[in-house]
Amino acid sequence: MERLRELIWYGVVLVVLFGAYHVATSYGIALADREFGYMQPTVEPGSMCFIDRRAGPGRALEMYDVIAFEVYQKDKVKRFFGRVLAMPGSTVYVRTESKEKKLIVGGDEVATAPKGLADLLRTGLIVPRDTVFVGFDRSDAKFPLSQRLVPYRNVIGRVMGK
Repeated sequence: MERLRELIWYGVVLVVLFGAYHVATSYGIALADREFGYMQPTVEPGSMCFIDRRAGPGRALEMYDVIAFEVYQKDKVKRFFGRVLAMPGSTVYVRTESKEKKLIVGGDEVATAPKGLADLLRTGLIVPRDTVFVGFDRSDAKFPLSQRLVPYRNVIGRVMGK
């Protein structure tokens, strides 16, 4: 009987350890930079966000998910947050309608076109494989096209509850 109690105890300890390992590797906390305000009010500058890291490389992201991702600039890694506006294989272009520019993804209007994407007026873009096209909640975000195309390998995870 004593041996059975000991086996049950070790079994419970193993289950708790595996559970803790799963939570620690699947979820995390991402801090928003104090200077990064382009996702206001969804992600406030300097705030702490809980992220689901299972939504990173090789996992399915969905349209309008808010994601945390890394961008490499001048030998530095910066963490940004953005909203997924186009999935791999989608066609993205900008259409002008009476002084207002609209971002069109796969024939559907998804947002007001961000500034700095004038190149998409003439040519359009097909989002490459294993890459998503992100936008920001503030329309004055001046990010070049190269920083809006985020490879899955740079995705840290999906922001939970946003």
